[in-house]
Amino acid sequence: MSPKPSVLRRLAVKIVLPGLVTLSLMSAVSGAESVSIDGENSPRGPTSLVLDSAGNPRIIYYHGALKFAACSDPRCRTPPTLRTLDGKGMAGQFNSMVLDSAGNPRISFSNPFDGGVRFVLCTDPSCGGFALQSLVDNESVWLANSLVLDAGNRPRVGYRQVGALMIAICTDSACSSPPLTRLLDNQCVVGASNSMVLNSAGNPVLSYYDSTNNRLKLAVCPDSTCSGTPTIRFLNPAGGGGTWPSMALDSAGNPRIGFMDGNNNDLKLAVCSDSTCSTTPTIRTLDSVGDAGNDISLVLNSAGNPLISYYDETNDRLKLAICSDPTCSAAPIIRNLNAVGEGGEGSSLVLDSAGNPRISYSDEDAYSVKLLICDDPGCVASSSHIVFAHGFEN
Repeated sequence: MSPKPSVLRRLAVKIVLPGLVTLSLMSAVSGAESVSIDGENSPRGPTSLVLDSAGNPRIIYYHGALKFAACSDPRCRTPPTLRTLDGKGMAGQFNSMVLDSAGNPRISFSNPFDGGVRFVLCTDPSCGGFALQSLVDNESVWLANSLVLDAGNRPRVGYRQVGALMIAICTDSACSSPPLTRLLDNQCVVGASNSMVLNSAGNPVLSYYDSTNNRLKLAVCPDSTCSGTPTIRFLNPAGGGGTWPSMALDSAGNPRIGFMDGNNNDLKLAVCSDSTCSTTPTIRTLDSVGDAGNDISLVLNSAGNPLISYYDETNDRLKLAICSDPTCSAAPIIRNLNAVGEGGEGSSLVLDSAGNPRISYSDEDAYSVKLLICDDPGCVASSSHIVFAHGFEN
């Protein structure tokens, strides 16, 4: 049986009041520096992390509302600027963020209470000003969504509506007009979790979960606005799992998709040999110890080798799988990035300019959103401090 999303484990809501920021030091585990971004007691959900052109982290997350943290240095040693972007209901429990060509954040998110897909357009890199608008008004839309921008900064958002996989296509960079909405797949119940990228032609490619058949699927649009019928592929056998998919394309445009096999609670990788996965992909098991593979985030390094951050629910800790080749033909290196009991839910992984991992995640037991900083590409070197930002912000 597939695991329940960690974002639904704690749904309490509280009121926050103006307060204080403090600093503290803690020891490192497995060569990583852990920085707490927001430590006030409130629910948490998936995080989304990007780095600006100077390598400074930008993080969005759920903290009783949709929140945004802007760090002023690459290691986030100075307490970040914290902003509330939407405080309605449980806005932001499912979120996705990218930077436009000017370095300004663009954010899509949904709200379990009133449904729909919302969009935030920040007018500067730290989101000091922003516009909030609705892309899709439908109470049946509230699960995971994925956001990309085309070459003209026009948003594309993948989402689920009434068990179908949908995509919203904005026709201008500000999404000032109602977007085009396309139905991509309504065979069975699909799209509860999805991951989207654009191929070299600017056409959307989405990996997603088919919960009816408990398997992983792929949709490849034939054009940039998905006006034609997409190519739909089953990537593994029925019952093979497919939750938490996270996808990247290699230099030839071939998908690499990390996902969880919920039957066995294993972290797996689907390796396609062509751009539409027309031949059966190779499925690798990367971690089968305990309940592994929740809350996956995948990137490719400069050699095209996959790295995947994920949550080990058995030990309540954050882990990283590092492949030594583009198809992960050899067993990956598995790193424990923090101590048992220190969380790892909702991870989001990026690489800095030197190829060193940066991972945002939630420590739900400590009611904290954290940033983990590796000092080398394999997360071997060690240094540590932790900054508590007690999020009593307005």
